[in-house]
Amino acid sequence: MPRLTEHHCSQLPASVLRSDYRRDATPKVVHLGVGAFHRAHQAWYFHQLNTLQPGQPWMIVGASLRTPTACNQLNPQQGWYSHHAQSVSDTSHELIGSIQSVIDARAEPLRLRAVLAAPSTQLVTLTITEKGYCYDPAKGELAIDDPDVQSDLSSLERPVTALGYLLAGLQQRFIDGHGGLTVLSCDNLSHNGNITRRMLLTLARHHDAALAQWIDTHVSFPNAMVDRIAPAMSPAKLAEVSTILGLQDDAAVMTEKFSQWVIEDKFVGNRPALEKVGVTWVSDVAAWEQRKLRLLNAAHSGLACLGSWYGLSHVHEAVTSKLLGNLCQALWGEILPTLTVDDDFDADAYCKALEERFSNPHLQHALLQIATDSSQKLPQRILAPLAQRLEVGGQVSTLTYVVAGWM
Repeated sequence: MPRLTEHHCSQLPASVLRSDYRRDATPKVVHLGVGAFHRAHQAWYFHQLNTLQPGQPWMIVGASLRTPTACNQLNPQQGWYSHHAQSVSDTSHELIGSIQSVIDARAEPLRLRAVLAAPSTQLVTLTITEKGYCYDPAKGELAIDDPDVQSDLSSLERPVTALGYLLAGLQQRFIDGHGGLTVLSCDNLSHNGNITRRMLLTLARHHDAALAQWIDTHVSFPNAMVDRIAPAMSPAKLAEVSTILGLQDDAAVMTEKFSQWVIEDKFVGNRPALEKVGVTWVSDVAAWEQRKLRLLNAAHSGLACLGSWYGLSHVHEAVTSKLLGNLCQALWGEILPTLTVDDDFDADAYCKALEERFSNPHLQHALLQIATDSSQKLPQRILAPLAQRLEVGGQVSTLTYVVAGWM
């Protein structure tokens, strides 16, 4: 079967929505970590924005930091991929063109450094997982004993960590005398912008105090909350996409219809008009990220850590099973009292919507995928509300049940 490429875009079935805009425009966004979530979420939002303003698009250059997988998926397709949003009853199909190309960072570190330093680059976004920030939550500091961090502390010539690649690019930008930019974390990490800033400045101070001062003054790190369930693609899902398109698409993503992006309005340089496509700008994202981490992500971790033990494979199976069918409600009952009070937040409606999203059988969201790196995820999702409940003598049997499942 032929591979999806620029040549084949006009030949796709009428059911696949397409848009036209200047894909050869100089890119304004560099994204670190081009996985399924980025393609389902941030790249999708930029595609919607570019559709509205085709003459002035915000194009993305991606970077694959650890393996060339994303390069092999997207570059032969000139960055094109298909996006399939599924509800319980229907699916929409869309061709996405906001990614221009993907750099293999390990093979071409100087190319990534150059694009980060380019004056046209206004925004760096990251989806590198909680582990990628090299953050030690117990100490609240950079994990300087990590061998990868040690390598980047010694030299930035061939970075190893995402922070190292980012700092190398900002170092070149500083040397070249270009203006600042915005670094936007899109990971499920509480106060993700603040943590990114602290970890990066710690690394920068080891190399050059003047560079660290420049970053502190000229680079912004907004906090953000992202929400869209985007499971990893399986061979069966890719085969389903091939049937829909009549083409092979190695970069396709299947996700849910629901999507949300809340960003602290604290940008340096140009700011994309993402409010036109549903993004919410706020002065403080804390309440949004807290309820998402402690309700959606905590429930996901609970279902993953316990469902795997019971021989279950996917979220929709766990949430509807006799063994774990009441887990989410019990967990939320213990967590809800720990949330910041917000008169505009309807907790019952939010939790009911989560149950409906979790029950979607089309997503095939693997429990083992969610359970990966639980040691990085549980401190903010489970242990933080657990500690608050213990302080006031509250019921914690469900929270500790999840911890026991993880152990």
